[in-house]
Amino acid sequence: MRCQTAGVRPRLTLAAALALVGAAAGAGSAQATPSEPVAESATCAASLSIEDQAGQTILALISTPAQLEEMAELFSQHHIGGIAPLGDLVTAPGFDEGSFGRATAGLDAVDVPGLFASDEEGGTVQRFRDIFGPLPTARRQVETMSPAEVESMYAEYGAQLAVFG
Repeated sequence: MRCQTAGVRPRLTLAAALALVGAAAGAGSAQATPSEPVAESATCAASLSIEDQAGQTILALISTPAQLEEMAELFSQHHIGGIAPLGDLVTAPGFDEGSFGRATAGLDAVDVPGLFASDEEGGTVQRFRDIFGPLPTARRQVETMSPAEVESMYAEYGAQLAVFG
């Protein structure tokens, strides 16, 4: 089974993982019906080998473009669930918009596409600050922005991140 439907690539989310653990443990029947994405994720997770399920919990931390180039092999051979940039990777020489795409090329044979994650909390914790501009700290967001403004800011930032993978 390939874990993607209608152009959406479901991931084993924490909610789906907890739902699976609860089901496996015989949790009470008074649980709410999971939403469609959670149900799809749970179905996807149940179809994966134990190696692939375990791999979904592994996020490789990458700090150099050379490490990034090695990821396609690691994804397929070691069931690694995803990657996250550390330090100044995104501003290092040789890193560009296509870097994550090249690192995940050839993953078509893998049932669950690799996840790209990045620390983008605002303030001093922001990997793509030099590329997309700074985000205010959480405190500053609460003090100066409405919830709608924060949501809009992160939606725009997320769209920029999507270009990188």
